[in-house]
Amino acid sequence: MSRDFHLKQFSIRQQRAAMKVGTDAIVLGSWLGSLGFNPQSFLDVGTGTGIIALMLAQAYPKARGIALDLEPNAVLDARDNIAASPFASRLQVEQADFLDWTSGPYDLIVSNPPYFEEDGIRSSEHKRQMARHELSSGLNLRSLMQHASGLLAPSGVLALITPWYREHDLRLYGAEYLLRPDTLVRVYASKGKPIRLLSLWRRLDLHGSYQRCRYDTLTLRDEASKETLEFRNLTKDYLLD
Repeated sequence: MSRDFHLKQFSIRQQRAAMKVGTDAIVLGSWLGSLGFNPQSFLDVGTGTGIIALMLAQAYPKARGIALDLEPNAVLDARDNIAASPFASRLQVEQADFLDWTSGPYDLIVSNPPYFEEDGIRSSEHKRQMARHELSSGLNLRSLMQHASGLLAPSGVLALITPWYREHDLRLYGAEYLLRPDTLVRVYASKGKPIRLLSLWRRLDLHGSYQRCRYDTLTLRDEASKETLEFRNLTKDYLLD
């Protein structure tokens, strides 16, 4: 049985959800909380245990959010975790396929999406497979960006964490669905070892002036395999000391 995951303002129970709390969710939620946004509404696509929705609710005290997942056991865990948190009045959990979701618009859409391509790698458990593999879940980066582009408010933002090597694909899909990269952060497990890409996407204004993309890096561990100061500073409002 999976152990509960305790943060400073809430806890995560994860006995039923296929995908447990991992570094990707912690990094994405903490990063978004550090950017100084002021969203009034957000949608967390593929919420799993609900951890990112809860981190956003903590970071944005005026925001109301919807945590969306297709997998029934994930929805059960997310509902329990949100109900037990200080943010229950501002969050709701829905079991639905994002590609069928039509409500909106949203100031922020966030996702830690399925990211293993159809390459012969398979999880042994079907629920875990749904959560991790693009084609088997019906949700891939292209369809995610396409559908999100229609649900964003005019000044809304799409935020993703993906493998670092998917940047080219993301740029292609963004151009296809009129989304421009606002910020790209290359995440390194340690110096010289890229693992993830944090990305923000905004609607492309065909009549506006050129907007330069901002680039940054984040390294999680140092040469001694200890958490870096930048990672500790990023997560200090959420992770216990």
